[in-house]
Amino acid sequence: PILLLIFRMLQGFAIAIEFNNAGIYLIEHSTKNPIIASSFVAASASGGMCLGAFCVSIMNFETYPWIWRLPFICFGIISFFIFCLRKGLTETPDFIDLKENNFLSHNPLKESITKHKAALIRIGLVGAFIGSFLYAGHIYLVSFLVKYGGYKLAIASKLSFLTELLLTILTPIFAYFCTKFNLGKKLFYSGIIGLAITGPFLFATGIKGPGNINFLIISLLSYAIFDAMFASYVYYYLFKQLPAKVRCTGTGLSYNIALATIGGTAPLLSEY
Repeated sequence: PILLLIFRMLQGFAIAIEFNNAGIYLIEHSTKNPIIASSFVAASASGGMCLGAFCVSIMNFETYPWIWRLPFICFGIISFFIFCLRKGLTETPDFIDLKENNFLSHNPLKESITKHKAALIRIGLVGAFIGSFLYAGHIYLVSFLVKYGGYKLAIASKLSFLTELLLTILTPIFAYFCTKFNLGKKLFYSGIIGLAITGPFLFATGIKGPGNINFLIISLLSYAIFDAMFASYVYYYLFKQLPAKVRCTGTGLSYNIALATIGGTAPLLSEY
């Protein structure tokens, strides 16, 4: 268990470094459709949770208590091939331009903290918001439905799978609307308000048990729609906060500290 915890922490450090940078990388490469490009980062996150929920829903833990190891092994092998793909990526035009013109920051951490405080606060607030609804409304909800709602793990995981699948599909679609009809900020702020309103309904309907499953499904559908509205624009919003020479460092610093602080404690506070 201790080794597993250490490895999971290492995975957390790894994703903290790469996740925002993936959005920045896609946007800097996609000058024609940056919002659509960045939406695939959010879609990949929900797609991963979708795949995880699907694995849990089909695994028989009672008969095969060791079966949880199989997804770790499979995705560990897949990660090796992803690493090979990662090594072959080319640098973005923005970074190449900064390097050729000698505009790279000598200390991006210090520069982002001293010169871009307001931007770091905005990024941190977004990170805190994502942490609260992601870890409570997505991850903790399954445990909540099993422990307090009386749902079987397989059923709760299937509900999670369908919600994440819908979110994965809708996020790029809303990103297309953002680009086509210039609705980015409107969908972004509407998504924030919608998530704040619908989030509590997930728990209010879930705690009443399987007999109330239709209302829970309606809450999950509403939650997924508002989440997709928010996710379709959020990484482009983060991208716009800082100039290129401090973008990766500043965004990663503020976003991940807020996400770890708020998101990491969200399940514990929810349980309390």
